[in-house]
Amino acid sequence: MKNMTKIMIYMTLIASTMIIISSKNWINMWIGMEINLMSFIPLIFKEKNNATSEASMIYFLAQSLGSILFMISIINSFLLKSLMINNLNSMLLMSSLMIKLGSAPFHYWMTMIVSKINWFNILILMTWQKIGPLSIITNLNQNMNMNLFIIMCIMVGAMGSLGFSSMKLIMAYSSINHLGWMMASIKYSSYIWILYMIIYTLMMSQLTMFFIKNNIKNVNQFNYYKDNKSNKMMIMLQLLSMGGLPPMIGFWMKISVIYLLIMNNDMMMTIIMVMFSMITLFAYMRSMSSSMLMSSQMLKYKNCNNKNNNYMFIFMNLMYIMMMSLTIM
Repeated sequence: MKNMTKIMIYMTLIASTMIIISSKNWINMWIGMEINLMSFIPLIFKEKNNATSEASMIYFLAQSLGSILFMISIINSFLLKSLMINNLNSMLLMSSLMIKLGSAPFHYWMTMIVSKINWFNILILMTWQKIGPLSIITNLNQNMNMNLFIIMCIMVGAMGSLGFSSMKLIMAYSSINHLGWMMASIKYSSYIWILYMIIYTLMMSQLTMFFIKNNIKNVNQFNYYKDNKSNKMMIMLQLLSMGGLPPMIGFWMKISVIYLLIMNNDMMMTIIMVMFSMITLFAYMRSMSSSMLMSSQMLKYKNCNNKNNNYMFIFMNLMYIMMMSLTIM
C-alpha cells in the first residue's frame, strides 16, 4: 500500500469518527459509522493473505449487522416519534452499538479477528474504533440501562483472560473488560470515560510498540526476551497495571470509576466490578509469574542497562496518578 493511500485512509478514519462525535442527527451518525467501517477494512486487508482476508470479511459482516440494527432502530424511532417510547427499540439500538464495539455477549467476532491481524491494527481496533459508538452511548445515557452489558463485559473479559497464552487474545479480553469499566463511568459522567480512554490508549500504545518491535505473540516468549531485562520488567509491570495492580495507573483508573459508582449509591455494581477486577489481575499475574521470576533471578547478577526507560515509566505513572487524583477531587 502506497504512503499517500495510507495517509488518505487514516485521514478518512479520523474524519469518520469526528462526524460521529459532532453529529446530532441519527442519519449522520450512521453515515459516519459506515465511512469508519469502509476505512478500516483496507487497513486489515493491506497484507493480502488468507488470514487477513478472513478477518476483513468477519469484521465487515459483524459491523454490517450492527449497522442494519442501528438503522432499523432509527426508522422505528421516526415511526414512534421518540427513540425511547418502545423498550424493545431501545434495546435494539443498544445491541447494535454493542455489536460494533465487540462488547459481550457479541464479542466473538473480535476474538476471531485479533489473531489474524497485526498489532497496529489491533491497537486501532481496541482504541480508536470504540470512540464513535461510545460517544453515541454517552448521548443516550440518561435513557439507557446498560447494567446487563456492563456486567457481561466485566465477567467475560475477566474469565476469558484466564485460559489463553496468546498475547493477542489476552489483550482482546482485556479490552472487553476495560470497555465494561468505561461504560460504567458513562452512566454517571460524560468525561471520566474520556480520561479513562486516553490513559488506556497510551498504555496500549506502549505495549503495542513493544510487541511489534519484539514480535511478541505468546506469553512464553517473554522467557526468551534477553535484550534488556529492565525493559522486560517495565513491560510486565505495564501489563499488571492494565490488570489494576496498585499503585499503578491501571489501579487509579478503576478507583476513579469505583468512586463515581459509590457516590451514586450503585453498590451492587461496585461489588461485582471489584470482584471480577481481582480475577483479571490474577489472570495477568498468573501469565507473567514465570517470566517475572526468571527475570528477578537474572537481575540479581546483572545490572540494568537502560535506566532511561525506568525513569520514563515511573514518570508517566506518576503523571497519570496525578491526573486521576485531580479528576476524583
